[in-house]
Amino acid sequence: MDTRFNRISCIFVLFCVTFSVQAQDEDSTGFPHIADLEIEFYETTVTLTDEDQQVTALVKEYYDSTGPRGKLEILENGDKRSIYYNNDTNQILELTTTTCKAWAIDESIYLYQPVFYGWLNKDPLIIGPSALLWYAQTRRNDIKTLGTTIIRDISCDTYSLDINTRTDNVTVIYHFSAKTWTTPYALKDVKAVPIRIEVRGVTRKNSRDDRWQPKNIFTDFSYFRPTISDWLVLQPPMGIGCPLRKSSRTIPKIPKVFKYTAEVYDSVKAKKNPTTDIETQIVWYDKVRNMARLDKFNALRTRSEFYDFNTGVTYSNLDDSTCTIEPLRNSIFEGYDGELIGHLKEPGEVLNLDGRFYYMGERTIRGIKADSFESIQRGVTFMKQSLRKLVVTVFFSEDYYTIAVNGEIESQIPIYYIITGWNNDTNILFQLHYNIFAFDDMIYPDMYKTFDLTRCFPTMEEKSYFMLILNVPPPIAAEMEEADDMVTLELKWLIAKVAQVSDMRIPLLTADYKSQGVYVTGLMLERPPALAQFFLEYTGETKTRDKDVKVVMEAKSKEQCAFACVDENSFTCKGFYFCNEACFIKSEGILTPSEDDDNIEEFGVCETWLRAETRSNNKEHYLFDAMSRLEATVVNDGLSYYFKVNDTYGENLDIADIIIGDGPFTGNENQEKPYTTVIKFSKLRAGDETTVSLHEVDNLNDCYKACKNSDDINCASFSYCPDSDNKQCMISSVLVVNRKNNPEDTDDDKNCYVYSLKYLDFYDAYPGRVSMISGEDLREKTTSVEDCARFCREEKKFICRGFEYCRTEKTCVLHSKHVMDLGKGEFIESKKKSTCTHYAAKFAADYYDMGYTLIKDDSDKRSEITLEECARVCSEERKDNCKSFNYCPASGPYSTDSSCALSVKVLEDKPEMESNEKCHHFEKKEIVDDWAKTSNKVKKVVTSNDGYTKKGFTGLVIGMLALGLILGAMGFVLFSYIKSKRYGGEGMTVRFMKSDI
Repeated sequence: MDTRFNRISCIFVLFCVTFSVQAQDEDSTGFPHIADLEIEFYETTVTLTDEDQQVTALVKEYYDSTGPRGKLEILENGDKRSIYYNNDTNQILELTTTTCKAWAIDESIYLYQPVFYGWLNKDPLIIGPSALLWYAQTRRNDIKTLGTTIIRDISCDTYSLDINTRTDNVTVIYHFSAKTWTTPYALKDVKAVPIRIEVRGVTRKNSRDDRWQPKNIFTDFSYFRPTISDWLVLQPPMGIGCPLRKSSRTIPKIPKVFKYTAEVYDSVKAKKNPTTDIETQIVWYDKVRNMARLDKFNALRTRSEFYDFNTGVTYSNLDDSTCTIEPLRNSIFEGYDGELIGHLKEPGEVLNLDGRFYYMGERTIRGIKADSFESIQRGVTFMKQSLRKLVVTVFFSEDYYTIAVNGEIESQIPIYYIITGWNNDTNILFQLHYNIFAFDDMIYPDMYKTFDLTRCFPTMEEKSYFMLILNVPPPIAAEMEEADDMVTLELKWLIAKVAQVSDMRIPLLTADYKSQGVYVTGLMLERPPALAQFFLEYTGETKTRDKDVKVVMEAKSKEQCAFACVDENSFTCKGFYFCNEACFIKSEGILTPSEDDDNIEEFGVCETWLRAETRSNNKEHYLFDAMSRLEATVVNDGLSYYFKVNDTYGENLDIADIIIGDGPFTGNENQEKPYTTVIKFSKLRAGDETTVSLHEVDNLNDCYKACKNSDDINCASFSYCPDSDNKQCMISSVLVVNRKNNPEDTDDDKNCYVYSLKYLDFYDAYPGRVSMISGEDLREKTTSVEDCARFCREEKKFICRGFEYCRTEKTCVLHSKHVMDLGKGEFIESKKKSTCTHYAAKFAADYYDMGYTLIKDDSDKRSEITLEECARVCSEERKDNCKSFNYCPASGPYSTDSSCALSVKVLEDKPEMESNEKCHHFEKKEIVDDWAKTSNKVKKVVTSNDGYTKKGFTGLVIGMLALGLILGAMGFVLFSYIKSKRYGGEGMTVRFMKSDI
C-alpha cells in the first residue's frame, strides 16, 4: 500500500455505530443524511486535494448496498490503482495494472490503511470519499449548521462536525447543494447532493506519538449519481490474478469425455501485428479410453494429431497428406510425473483448470450469461516458456442458462477462457483467448470419422479388412438402419473388446442393411510398434547406478526390448539399454549418475532409449493375433450383438460368419491383388461407347475403384497409365481376356496396362438361402472362393448361374439355376451357423453393353434404381417379355434421378432410336434368355464317371448342410479369396472384399 497511507487510528472505532433503519426526511439541523435518500447504489467522481502533501488525486467511487460491495478507482501521481471490497468474500482487494493484494475484512479492518483521511466506515463498510457521509449519520446530534455558502458558484447548505479524540482534532465541513438549487436527480423530494467535504485540523498516529500532523484536505464531488452506469466495474479486471483471493462459488466440473471447437488468438501479438492469424482448434478428449485428439487449422497448414495413451504414441496427420507415428510428447493433453515421464491429464487440466480458482462474478460472453473464475500459478512452465505467473480466466454458462448443443440442452459448460502469461512482474508475454463453441460430452463417432489413421499404416502388411455377417430379420434390420450411428459404434466397441485392440484401430466400420441380413465391413490396423513410444536419448559409452536394471535374454531386437520394458511388472520401466543385441530394461529416468558412485555398472557402447508414457501397456494385440482372436470367437465360440429395439425390448443377433481380407488396396509384390493384369503395355481403346475415359486419377487403386463402383457401366476391365501426363484411367464393360482374344478393344501404349476384375466380382452372396436341388458339378479341393467363381464363369458344359463354396471342406458346387428362381422346397433357410455360402451370378453380367444408342421405348420406365436391380427386373420380373433396357445413372445435385426403361425390342429389330451420352443400352445375351425361359437348349452334363450320381450328389450337399447353414450375407461383392503371406500355415481364412475406402 502507498507509503503515504496512514494507519487508521482508534478514532474509527467510533465510526462503528448502527445507522438508522427508518428513513427520515432530515435531522434538526436539516443535514441531508445519505441513508435518508433511500438509494441502494450510487457512483460519484471526486477530485481530492491534500494541501499539506501537495497532492491531487482523481477518484471514482461505486457503492452497492445489496452486497454490500464497492470499488474505488484512484489516479494519483500518474499511478492508477483500484480498491474492491465485497462482504460475500469478506475481502478487500487492491490492484494495480500488474499486481493484486488481498486482506480479510474481519481480521484486517483496523489495520487496513485507507487511502486518505476519513475514507473508511465500518458499518456499513464503505471505503472511499463517501465514507464521511455515512460517518455523519452516526453523529447526528453533533452536527452544526453553518448557513449558506457558495462553492464552485453553486449555492450550498453548509454543516460542520468536530472530531476530538486522543489522536484526532479535526473538523469536517460538509457542503450540500441548497434546496433551492436544481439537481438532475429526483430523490424523494430531497434534492441535496454533496458538493464538497473539507477536513481541517491535526492528527497523530497514536496516543504515544508527540508529532501532530496537519490535515487540510478538500474533496470536490463532480457529481453524485444514484445509479451505476456499468455494473461490470464492480468486478476486478481479468488476467492479473490474486493469489489470496477467496471464492464464493465452486468452479463446475468438466466431464470425463468431451469435445469442443475453439477459436484461438494471442491478443499481445495482435497489438503488434494486425494480421495475426486466428487458429481454429477442435478438441476431443476421452479419459475412459485414454485417448485424445487435437485438430489445428490456420492460414499455413492443417494438423491433426491423435494421442493414444494406451500405447504411448502420437499419430500426426499433416495437411491431410502425411502421417507419422511418434512418442507422446508435448501435447496439451499430457501431464508429467517428473523426469519428463508423461500421463493423460485429468479433464480439468486439459482446459488448464488445475489451479485454485476463485469466483470473479458474472459476465456476458457472446450474449450468454456466464460465471467467471480465475486462478494464478507462480513459477510455472507453459508452452515451453518459463513464467513468473500464469493466470487462467474461464467463463461457464450459468446453471439456469441453457445452450442447445447437437440437439441437447447443456448448462454450466465452458464458453470462453483466457490464459495470460507474465514473464516478469510488469510484462505480459502472451494472452491467449479461447472462444469455445459446441462443448459436448458426446464425441463418438466423430472422433474417428475425420482422422485418416490408415495413412500411418501404408502397406498391406499393416491392415486387414473383415466382414461380419449377422442373421437379422428384415424388421429388425430396418430398426437398426434407423439407429445406424449407435449400431456401428456399439459394434466397434464389441469388436475391439473381442480382438483386444483399441477402437481407434478400427477406422472404418460400416453396416449394409439387406433383407437377407446385415453385413458389417471393417478395417483393422496394426498396433504401433512398442518402440514407437521410446526416444533414442543417447548412443555411446553407457554406465548406470540403477539397482533395478534387468537383462531380458529373449529380446533380440529393439522392438522386443521395448515390448519387454512396457510389459515389466516388478518395477516401472522407464527405458532400456540396447547393447550389441543385448537388452537391459531399467527403472532409472534421465538422471545422470555421479562419477564417484561406487555402484556404477558399465555396459560399454549402447543405445539408451527413454519411455515417454509410463502408464501405457501391451494389452493391444498385434494385428495377426487380433484377427485370429476375432475369427476364432466368431467361428468357434459364437459371438452375438445385443440390439436394443426400444426401452422394453431387445434382441441378441448372432454373428454368423466372418470373412477376413487384405483388399481393396493394390497391395505389394508379395500379395495377390483384387484384379488381374491381362495385357502389359496397352490400354483400352478410346472412342468405344462401352468405354469411359477418366483423367487425373491419382493411382492405380483409384482407377480400380472407379471400375468397381461405376454406375455408368457394368465395368469388367480397366486400363491405367501411371506415367502419362494426365494419369489416364479407362473403364469398360468388355471383359478383356488377352491381346489375342481382344484385338479390337485395346491399343498399344508403353505407359499403360490393362486389367480385368476378379471372377468373384460377377457374383453376389445369398446367405440364408441354400439350394437343396442337386448341383451340376462338384469340384473338390478348391482352395479359394475365387477359384470356385472362376470355375462357374468358365464352365462350358452348362450355363452356371451360381455356386456354393464350403470353406471347411474346400468344395465347390456349381448350379445351373439361379437362387432367385428357386421354388418352395428347392431351398432351405436356417439360423444355424454354416461354413458354406451360396453365390449367385449378377444379373448385369448377363447383358451386353451396346453403348449410347438407345431404343426409344418408355412403356415400362422405373426411377431411382441401380443397374443391377434394372437387370434383375428384366431377367426375373419380366423374363418372358424383356430383351433389353436403357439405363441412365444418377446425376444432378441429389443423385436420385437414375432410370431404367425396359423393352422387348433389340437394336437388330431397327426400332425407333435415340442417343444419349449419359445413358447406355443393354441387351440380354441370347443363351441367358434361353435359360431364363427354362429352355432345354443347354443341358447339364454329369456322367457316372464323375464319381457322383444325381442322388448321391444331393446327399453330399445335404450332408454338408448338416454342418450348419450359412447365415448373413455379403451385401457387396467379394474381390477374391487368398492366403495371405503373413497368415500362411496358420489356418487363417483370408479373402478380399469390397470397401468404400
